[in-house]
Amino acid sequence: MPCRLCTSTICATLPLAHFISLAILVRNSELHGLRATARQLEDQFNKRHHYTYVILNNEPFTDEFKLPTEWATSGNCHFDLVPY
Repeated sequence: MPCRLCTSTICATLPLAHFISLAILVRNSELHGLRATARQLEDQFNKRHHYTYVILNNEPFTDEFKLPTEWATSGNCHFDLVPY
């Protein structure tokens, strides 16, 4: 049976979690606020679902930002740039 969003029979067999992500727009200087937000999301919702986080910034993320963020989340983290 094909997917109702496209004609693929492959995506129709995948769990919904493969199509859902949590998108966050943040700056390197906002690490502490992001960690608090991620902690709330994990405690109340994502610890059961393990959705992927897509974290966007207008400048490259530092390793000092990436590592604590990855530790605070149960899902995978993808860090990317938003062109401006």
